[in-house]
Amino acid sequence: MILTILGGGGFRVPLVYGALLGATAEPRVAQVVLYGVAPQRQRAISVVLARIGSVLEYRPRFATPSSPIASPRP
Repeated sequence: MILTILGGGGFRVPLVYGALLGATAEPRVAQVVLYGVAPQRQRAISVVLARIGSVLEYRPRFATPSSPIASPRP
């Protein structure tokens, strides 16, 4: 299963990812895809996620697509 997070540079993303690490129910999330309007924030969150998951046996892969979504217009 793939979980897509819109606003992938937000400070709550590590909390969601951490909850996935502790999940034991099937089907498990195999990949998390982060979408957002600020690529630099997505990169920063990616570093945090890599550190969170680095010590665990099971961890979902995560991806940050190279083309960010467009910012919504009012």
